[in-house]
Amino acid sequence: MTDVVKLNTAPAEAKAGFCMTPTAQLITDVLATCRDCGWIGVIAGNPGVGKTSAATDFAQSNPDVYFCRMTRTAARLQPGLVRIGAVLSGIVQPTMGANAVQDEIIHRLDSSTLSDYPRKMLVIDEA
Repeated sequence: MTDVVKLNTAPAEAKAGFCMTPTAQLITDVLATCRDCGWIGVIAGNPGVGKTSAATDFAQSNPDVYFCRMTRTAARLQPGLVRIGAVLSGIVQPTMGANAVQDEIIHRLDSSTLSDYPRKMLVIDEA
């Protein structure tokens, strides 16, 4: 005879809010420089140092900065473009092919001029 024992699970701990660490400040500075200068930047580092948290906070704190988190399912062209289009809101329609989505993304992000501030910026996490 076997007994079924139900173990109480511990409640999930609330995740702490964002904290501007020295590493997060460096990441924020790189993102701000890329936005201000119209540059493409790459931020790489060990897991857990706060890259995603800093980029998410930067996107939430700045208008016209779009944060897109990629996953393995979005690793191919069409799903990746669809995910970016969804972040830019309203671009993707079910009948659009990859080329049309790409053209719309470029148009949406490139519609500002050099004198516009703040510039539009797309941050892709886990590229």
